[in-house]
Amino acid sequence: MEKNLYEVMIQQSPVASIVFEIIKSGEAVPSNVAIFDANPAFERLSGVSRDKIVRKLISEIDLEICNRWFDWIVNDIKNTFASQTAGYERYVKDTGSWYRIYTYPLDQYYFGVSFLDITSEKQGEISNRLIFENASESILIVESGLVRFCNPMVQKMFQYSEEEMLNKPFLDLFHLDNRTQAEEAYHLRLSGQKIGNKAQYKSVRRDGKFVWLEANGICVDWKGNPAILYFIVDITDQKKATEALKANEEQYRLIMEFSMDMIWVLNYTKQKPTYVSPSVFSMLGYLPEEFLTLDFRKLIPAEFLLEAEERLQKKVKRFLEGNEKNEPHLIEIQTICKNGERTWVELSAKCRYNAKNEIEIIGISRNIEERKRAEQDILHLSYHDQLTGLYNRRFYEEELKRLDTQRNLPITLVMADVNGLKLTNDAFGHLEGDKLLICAANILKKACRGDDIIARIGGDEFIFLLPKTEQETAEKMIGRIKKAMLAENYENGILSVSFGSATKSSSAQDIYNVFSEAENAMYQRKLKESSTMRSKTIQVIAHSFFSSNKEEEAHNHRVGELCREIARAMDLDKETTNDIATAGFFHDIGKISVNKKILLKTMPLTEDEWVELKRHPEKGYQILKSSAEFAQAAQYVLCHHERIDGQGYPQGLSGEDIPLPAKILTVADAYDSMINPRQYHKKLDQKEVIEELKRNAGTQFDVFVTRMFIEKVLHQI
Repeated sequence: MEKNLYEVMIQQSPVASIVFEIIKSGEAVPSNVAIFDANPAFERLSGVSRDKIVRKLISEIDLEICNRWFDWIVNDIKNTFASQTAGYERYVKDTGSWYRIYTYPLDQYYFGVSFLDITSEKQGEISNRLIFENASESILIVESGLVRFCNPMVQKMFQYSEEEMLNKPFLDLFHLDNRTQAEEAYHLRLSGQKIGNKAQYKSVRRDGKFVWLEANGICVDWKGNPAILYFIVDITDQKKATEALKANEEQYRLIMEFSMDMIWVLNYTKQKPTYVSPSVFSMLGYLPEEFLTLDFRKLIPAEFLLEAEERLQKKVKRFLEGNEKNEPHLIEIQTICKNGERTWVELSAKCRYNAKNEIEIIGISRNIEERKRAEQDILHLSYHDQLTGLYNRRFYEEELKRLDTQRNLPITLVMADVNGLKLTNDAFGHLEGDKLLICAANILKKACRGDDIIARIGGDEFIFLLPKTEQETAEKMIGRIKKAMLAENYENGILSVSFGSATKSSSAQDIYNVFSEAENAMYQRKLKESSTMRSKTIQVIAHSFFSSNKEEEAHNHRVGELCREIARAMDLDKETTNDIATAGFFHDIGKISVNKKILLKTMPLTEDEWVELKRHPEKGYQILKSSAEFAQAAQYVLCHHERIDGQGYPQGLSGEDIPLPAKILTVADAYDSMINPRQYHKKLDQKEVIEELKRNAGTQFDVFVTRMFIEKVLHQI
């Protein structure tokens, strides 16, 4: 393959491209494929360095890269090696993008591949697709005045097949009005002369319609002969828009007058604004005639003025040199309104000569105040915890790296863990748990000094980052926080936080080891403090539940006493007796999470209401098991609605699988519910209750426990 041609095509093309070399075994059978070269556009598109793939067989390339970009070579090996141009669509999972891949033969041992991003097309974003298609370049090679090579984009542009395009006279593609211009440019390029600007031509498609093209070309070698490699862009829509604006100046002015953006013209030569659209009033508060009398520099705050002037001067310099790019440059600055307030604008500008050959700057200023506020909100959220308003883990980790320097020593880290969060969530729901965290965070925040950093780094974990702080100072701060929490009147629980601290005193210490020390210290204190705190919290939960339902409180108290009497009648040991009585006192504590309307309902429950009510043994178990003091009682509460025949809930246990204390609690609960019914249940006298217990002994109730209760507690034979 001609080196000059391939280098120009591959290296200078803005389209991501690769050249493959076909490795053949025997006379004509392809045995493998090697990557001959890849252009910079492909490196930018794929993020894959050419050093990792060039001059390597496909089978030698890293499997991840191969699967990502070249699996189609294996899947479509026959079409890849075919002599005709082919196109494929592929989805690259890593980038989340769709690509249209064109393969085209270059000679018998090489074929080229181009990648076009068609993600927007796949997603149905029509406007983005049009912009992409208009920006996509077509590749054409002309040698001896004839088309020798064209890529699929050329065929699409002119609506000719590849067979019809090849060896077609190059000038036949141009309108008669532009053939002379195209021929002159062609010969100038062949002679090695450079043409400054990209030439624009009127062309004719196969169907006779006109197409405006922008062409840029360079001289290359094609099979030993000089040729021109053209990169062509369809600018028909752009040309139509330009001609329409030129043909109807009034329409153009109407667009400017009714635009929400502020359109303005600055005579750079005279340093004076000559036009501004009416939207200046809504944006800055000035009438157009007022604005034209102003010194534009006074509208820009001092901190933005220098940058704005430097960029404007560079833009004018490039314009005078003929190097100004087509696209306008954007700059975001603040401008001063008539009332003295500032507003953010996005400013874009272009240079031109007016009729007097003076330089004018045509600019558009767009109000981006809302976008800037949104950006600030996003920035705030990215570094702050949404619930508590404190810094989040991301911010803490970045600040830890920034502050971990010699000049900030000693650095003390304080870990804080809110006690009882899960218990609060189980009893009152996550909204109440959030309130607990917010309350704790507010107290922690008040304890901070100006340079201190406090962040929420986990569900119930907080950390203080204290630069230039001795551990003794940190411990005093912890003491103040604990006093503040004791003084806080928190309604549904006990506000308690366990702390641990550690200090980095020398640069030789690893700050992450210091973090571990603080964390370990916190956990040690938590083990000592949390058990007592959880027991107190359970008492608070029970008080909260019973204070709003005195009937439930009386029922649980009576059941607890009945459990104690039955246990004593069965000669159980003192510890077991106390656990059974405790389970009786708290057996309905799980109902704190049940809708109060269900507990107070005077009509039979619906199926959904029963489902919710039947969760209370599990909820009670979750609450009680958090404390070592009530852990054994929690097991009995969990099973107090199980039945001997296995038809109970929540686990469906039967017979000996049900703990004896739970069997005692079941009998005591049933007895009191019949003697002192709640809600819509019918009250029974003691004789009726005894008959009901005896009738269900062996199915719902344990036979032995039932007999002991009737004979030894109720003293009935």
